[in-house]
Formats: sequence, structure tokens, C-alpha cells
Amino acid sequence: MCLLAHLEDIYPHILRHSFCKKAIDLGVPITEVAMMAGHSSLNVTNGCLN
Repeated sequence: MCLLAHLEDIYPHILRHSFCKKAIDLGVPITEVAMMAGHSSLNVTNGCLN
């Protein structure tokens, strides 16, 4: 799909990072972001945001 859109160097972890960052920016509680992303702990989610 990324190739059809002429997007290069897009990987699943980049999409997950973007999702987490946008959700936090929109005010979604970090506990909900962690759950939606399937993270095992808040430490993983916090690492995604850096």
C-alpha cells in the first residue's frame, strides 16, 4: 500500500509511533493509548513517545 502511495521507508513501528503521538496530542489518556497500541506496559508507550 505504501508503494502505491509512493511512500518509502514506512514501517509498522513508525505507524505505531505516529498513532501514539497523535493520540496523546489529542488528549487521549496514556493508559488508553497503551491499551489500543497493544503495549505490555506504560514504559513501552512512553518509549514510543520519545
